[in-house]
Amino acid sequence: MAAALMALCMPVVLAGNAKGGATDEEEDDNVINIVAYFCKNDTARYEYVEMKANVTDNDTTLTRRVDRTSTLIVTDSTSHCYMLDFIPGATDITGKKPAVNAALLLQKNLKGERLRLRLSELGEFQAIDNWNMVVNKMKETTATIADAEERTMFNKYCTYLNQSIESDATAAASLFPEISHLFNCHGLQLTLDESKSFVDSTSFIVPINFELHAFVDKEEETGLYLYGLESNSQGDMPTDKVSDLVGVIAKTMGLYEEGKMEEVQDMMRKFQKNPFKYNGDEYRAYFLDGWPKEIMLKKEIGGEGFMTIDAEYVTEIRE
Repeated sequence: MAAALMALCMPVVLAGNAKGGATDEEEDDNVINIVAYFCKNDTARYEYVEMKANVTDNDTTLTRRVDRTSTLIVTDSTSHCYMLDFIPGATDITGKKPAVNAALLLQKNLKGERLRLRLSELGEFQAIDNWNMVVNKMKETTATIADAEERTMFNKYCTYLNQSIESDATAAASLFPEISHLFNCHGLQLTLDESKSFVDSTSFIVPINFELHAFVDKEEETGLYLYGLESNSQGDMPTDKVSDLVGVIAKTMGLYEEGKMEEVQDMMRKFQKNPFKYNGDEYRAYFLDGWPKEIMLKKEIGGEGFMTIDAEYVTEIRE
């Protein structure tokens, strides 16, 4: 690692992280900072796995699994920002495939392309600088969709994504979930064993009890110091609030417009029998040089007899 960059970044990146053994300054040992620093030509490979499952009366059915291996290459690093190339690999989908999934379709067709990511000096995602390439890929993909309904759905997704980016360039991170997962915690300052409460955006009707624990550890095999966070969140929804949430979901999915009121009512009856529960777990580990090592996110949403499970994993492949 370049000595100049090391001297520039170390006081910022690791201040207060005396437990990591990276600074001799007298700082609060109970504070760590998730701040990345990279050097030109640094490279990392990541495996992304997404799994969705339904649990009905203790019978678990995997509905979909998505696998992808991608590469990150640092093309430039300055005191103001970093430029990285994100090169997605093949997107493999197994299990139940929806009639159309615009996001997955675009991800598959971006295989091998170089997305130029711009990060701040803290490693926070700023934008995809060559978004015009993505727009051109959207147009190419649209031309390959024969089914009129699927083509309409894909165009709606692309329009929504482009409009989101016009108002906020950081929305481009949602193009690939691993981009969002890898960088959306950079810039945070964490206190060891900190606890707090918040309302999760995916379950805004339910107050969520959220426990956060920051950690610093050392791997015996590699001798590398790790830092990061793990959290657990739980919430219960009274049965009289379930219909509110189901109604919001049904409206978002357009079920009312499609005349599927019977399906909506079935959903309401299913969840009104028992309190609606939410459980979430998150684990993130980073090397002290800023590269994320392992990220795990898992959510369980449902009631007794029926529950949906969403799990995502991003793991660095070290060779």
